[in-house]
Amino acid sequence: MPRPLHILLADDSLPDRLLAEVAFDSQDVPVHVTYCEDGLAVLETLLAAGAVRPDVVVLDLNMPRMDGHETLRSIRAHPDLRHYPVAILTSSASDADVTQAYTHFASLYMIKEIDLGRFTEQIGAFVAFYSQCRFESAATT
Repeated sequence: MPRPLHILLADDSLPDRLLAEVAFDSQDVPVHVTYCEDGLAVLETLLAAGAVRPDVVVLDLNMPRMDGHETLRSIRAHPDLRHYPVAILTSSASDADVTQAYTHFASLYMIKEIDLGRFTEQIGAFVAFYSQCRFESAATT
């Protein structure tokens, strides 16, 4: 069995984290999700000594202390983190948010589906994509 896809997900909303947990747990491939409540916790997690780094970081935009945009900029500015895949998963469909995310090199921008079934499908496509990217990358090295 392949190693689980490791995702670091930052979202300050407990209901949204619980929905994400349901969606990730329902996937056909193994997924391990570490949850953070804000961007500062993401950076602390990524930079902790001896930490196992995730395959992909997923950020909500609206969080206390450090929002998703600030977190993305901080990740891209750090020499050890700048190449990590960072996806935005948010309820914001604002053109300004999308533009700002891609200006700072977000790997992906997803608007959260409201319906649980559609959200689970959205997460399934995300997991399938990043699982394939990771395994293809591992096979070529």
